[in-house]
Amino acid sequence: MGVIDSLSAGYRFLTRRPDLILIPLVLDLLLWLVPRLSVAPLFEEVARFYRTLTTAPEVPADMVTLTAQVAEVLSEAGQSSNLWIVLALISRSLLHVPSLLIEINPLSPGTTQTISSFSTAFLVAALLSFVSITIGVVYLNLLARHLPIGTGPKTIVWRQFPGLVLRHSLLIVLYLVLVILALLALFVPLSLGMTLIALIFPVLTPVSALFFGALTTILFLYLYFVPVGLILDDLPLFAAIRQSFRLVRDNFWSTLGLILLTELIMLGFTIMLGRLIAFQPLGIVAAIVVNAFLGSGMAMGFMIFYRSRVLLAQGEPVNVEL
Repeated sequence: MGVIDSLSAGYRFLTRRPDLILIPLVLDLLLWLVPRLSVAPLFEEVARFYRTLTTAPEVPADMVTLTAQVAEVLSEAGQSSNLWIVLALISRSLLHVPSLLIEINPLSPGTTQTISSFSTAFLVAALLSFVSITIGVVYLNLLARHLPIGTGPKTIVWRQFPGLVLRHSLLIVLYLVLVILALLALFVPLSLGMTLIALIFPVLTPVSALFFGALTTILFLYLYFVPVGLILDDLPLFAAIRQSFRLVRDNFWSTLGLILLTELIMLGFTIMLGRLIAFQPLGIVAAIVVNAFLGSGMAMGFMIFYRSRVLLAQGEPVNVEL
């Protein structure tokens, strides 16, 4: 199945089970209604450090201007900060849980709670990150069980479901740790090489930085199917990594087309829904519902695209019927 066929099939399945949008719907409502967790004092503390650099006599004039601008940006970022966004950040970027309020942050009707300790902020962010992964794992498991594809279990045994979710969540955490270690292993020698190039050939510094960015992007592209392989096909971690590399290698342009098309569609609808949010509070609720449906249909289409490529690689016929 092509990219358009996969997305169309995803929406056909979703219209049969509209209750599957409940998780992203509740998540966005939660992000809107709960008191904001601001870390403005922490940003302001870093901004003050940069402001002190502008008064040092040894700092060049052009660096003074740049440092002052960085301090201003940090201060503004702190004023709009909200740690609750972490709750949806990983689940959206890694596990395809749609969230409108990551892109658009309307004023919360609740109060604002401030965190002024770096250790407290780190612990809260770490806890919210794991909860975000768990939410994404539950969401993809529910989608997978309502699609007649994939080798994972299709019936939900509620006594076994929490254990399955915990196992998948820990696998996702392990996967993220491996990705971070791989990036560090890649970054350290490349950063040394880029520093050497900057010293010898300063004009090539932007080129080397672009090369590092492109290399990182390609790595993430080849790992694109790992989470869905873990959940839809219930694969071990390294088997999911190998399969993702193989599928992207054999379907590079169609995979890239899927990513670009879905991102372009969601970007366009985000702009339109941003205008709807101005009509509070009903506009916000309507925008959240529409975004949850659109994103869930694309998540299902993504899973169908993945599984159809697996079947093609195995030489089996692809037939996804309602």
